[in-house]
Amino acid sequence: MSSIVVLRQTDRVSVLTDGAAYRNDGTIVGENAKVYALPHLNAVITVRGSQAAFAMIAGWLTCNVFAYNDLRHSLPEILSVLTPADGAGETIEVVVAGFTNAGGADSFFIVNHDRHPEAPILKALTIGGISMMPGGDSVKVAVEPLFPVPMTNVDQLDPEEIGLAIMGAQRQILDDVPGLLRAAKAHLVGRFAQMTSIYRDHIDTRILKRWPDPIGDKINPNVLN
Repeated sequence: MSSIVVLRQTDRVSVLTDGAAYRNDGTIVGENAKVYALPHLNAVITVRGSQAAFAMIAGWLTCNVFAYNDLRHSLPEILSVLTPADGAGETIEVVVAGFTNAGGADSFFIVNHDRHPEAPILKALTIGGISMMPGGDSVKVAVEPLFPVPMTNVDQLDPEEIGLAIMGAQRQILDDVPGLLRAAKAHLVGRFAQMTSIYRDHIDTRILKRWPDPIGDKINPNVLN
């Protein structure tokens, strides 16, 4: 599924997402931003799953949640509505990043499935200083040389440099295409890398990089810019 990279530092939380929209076979049909800002909550959300589910979740939160701390309790409610009791629906993973009511940097995620053993279904799980989906050994090997030695905390890291390195490695991964009808695996991280940064007093976002992934074709991560 889509790329989500979170780097939580003392003064900001950076969320990087890709922009590829694709069919069930991995063919690109367009591009779109996959992060939604909630300025009144000093937060952003992003979703791995269908854009229809993303739109429903974002719209519901905009109208029904009025403080950052309430997100941990409200998200399970809307996700439960989107999750059939028989578990036959599509998988949805929601990542939230921002600043709590007390002013501390925060990030967590909630899933509606059991594919992540460490994540209880429909319960908020705090994520560490660096989080990446998809992950795996290949991604870790690609970014380890960028970490300072010794590294005492994540405030030492450059979110743009680390984020782009992680996403570059994620482009090589064959991942599951989201949806009810899963076809073959495909390369799913593409079109562009967007970084959204949440500070205590503002949110900003920009495109860091574009990849030459043609609409109407599948992603080839080995094609150079």
